[in-house]
Amino acid sequence: MAKAEASNKIIIGPFRASYAFIWTPRPLKADDPPDKKPMYGVKCLIPKTDTATLAKLRAAIETARKLGLQKYEEGWGKKLNFKEPLRDADAEESEDPADKGCMFVNANSALMPGIVDRARQPIVDKTEIYSGVWLYAEISVYPYKHKSGGRGIAVALNHIMKYKDDEPLAGRGSAEDAFATLEVADTDDPDF
Repeated sequence: MAKAEASNKIIIGPFRASYAFIWTPRPLKADDPPDKKPMYGVKCLIPKTDTATLAKLRAAIETARKLGLQKYEEGWGKKLNFKEPLRDADAEESEDPADKGCMFVNANSALMPGIVDRARQPIVDKTEIYSGVWLYAEISVYPYKHKSGGRGIAVALNHIMKYKDDEPLAGRGSAEDAFATLEVADTDDPDF
């Protein structure tokens, strides 16, 4: 993978986090190549109504596209086998209700991102960052070309800042809510 270009760092958000592998890297799949490394990452769900964030992201992608044309051969930007980072969840017919009305990018890194709250203080409580939370992220957008022929524009995850809480996307809810109505037997019960 190519090194992220420092000149193409931007901050995006707020966006809703999905598939948030912030505290531990995403597990590898059985069909992943043997040289693939586990990555931290997040799917950044950007509402289509957030035209400012989408314009900033599109401009960074265009800058990366131009850099790719300078660094690699002329045919680098052709559509065949070219990976675009910004995608339309509605066009991909996602069945996830959280994806509706959103564009998204997947931001990844081999290194754990820096994690802060709105006061720019480090977050260490792992329950604070989850799939469903709203975040800002500093990302790097850069071109890449693999020896295997894969090429495109990638998004590296550098740092995140928590913006606000929302319903978790995992659908499992909290332990407190799960057992709120359960009547627990008294431990002094001889039949227990």
